[in-house]
Amino acid sequence: LEAVTAEFLSKATVKWQIKRAGIGKWKTFKNNKKTVVWEYGIVDYLTKARLLVVPRNPSFPVADMIVSNWGGNPALVFQCTWQPSHPFTVRALYELRVKHLRVPNTKDVHIIMVVPGQEKKYAAKQEVDYLSNSVEEELHYTKSEVVSVPDLTEMWTHTQVHILRPVLPWKSIIESCLTRSQTSDSTLDSQP
Repeated sequence: LEAVTAEFLSKATVKWQIKRAGIGKWKTFKNNKKTVVWEYGIVDYLTKARLLVVPRNPSFPVADMIVSNWGGNPALVFQCTWQPSHPFTVRALYELRVKHLRVPNTKDVHIIMVVPGQEKKYAAKQEVDYLSNSVEEELHYTKSEVVSVPDLTEMWTHTQVHILRPVLPWKSIIESCLTRSQTSDSTLDSQP
């Protein structure tokens, strides 16, 4: 799912809609072409223009891919799953924001869920439903690193959860992609 989503987002060939969890209506998601970069360490790539950074670290929290160079815009983080629900912990949120994205508590981070066939269900949930525990208790990240309730609350206040869906049904866009791929393969096979 992550590879297909990265392909569709990087080539900007699929039209998307986005909705904030629990509120608002579906809107057009503006997407531009990007180069996909698969890396274990992502920090050096986050300031470069037009990248879709896919962390290779298997324990990377919350994100399957991140759009680089957000500047004054929210940081866009994509989470892909087939699961019927996919909440994350306060610890994972802290790790994502502080340890990996290295953004201040006041930086807006949009976590965008890609959940084929479950978009309506995910969109109906409230944002707090995506957090599996509470920001009302300090986080003991390590023995010497304790994150205060005000810091956690500020991070959560500047985090939004959105759901992304293609305008056309998933089946149609995947079949179209496979057809284009087979056509280009047969064209290559017929060349001398």
